[in-house]
Amino acid sequence: MAGILIICFNQVIKTMKNGQSEMLNSFIFSYSKGLLEGINNKINMYGYL
Repeated sequence: MAGILIICFNQVIKTMKNGQSEMLNSFIFSYSKGLLEGINNKINMYGYL
């Protein structure tokens, strides 16, 4: 059981190291595309795309 947890933990660390710059940028640049995603969802809801 402990071996599986260590393997999972190592995978999490590897993933965080690989995406470190993107994660830090998400804190530095506080914009999102949420508004555009909402508009896109409404368009898709009415079947235009």
